[in-house]
Amino acid sequence: MMIAAQTDLDVVRPSCELCGGGRSRHLWTLSFPGRPDPFRLFRCGGCGVVFNHPRLSVDLIHGQYDGDYYVFHERPERRWSRATQLYVEHLLG
Repeated sequence: MMIAAQTDLDVVRPSCELCGGGRSRHLWTLSFPGRPDPFRLFRCGGCGVVFNHPRLSVDLIHGQYDGDYYVFHERPERRWSRATQLYVEHLLG
């Protein structure tokens, strides 16, 4: 994975996926082997959520994982609660 710093000044600033705010700021551009297009990460100036744009379709996301892939054997509520906690800790440094 390659990470480009915040130098893409020509990137379209999308609306926030969570609050709909239009003051997003481009953070990073990520390139992954086997993916022709980069992922661009933005932070919403209103609510602070970080999101990628453009987003992959559901079919493309499912195509990234084979039939043997699984996350964990635990209740979905606990799994996503912990994943969210780790993500927030990562964002806050």
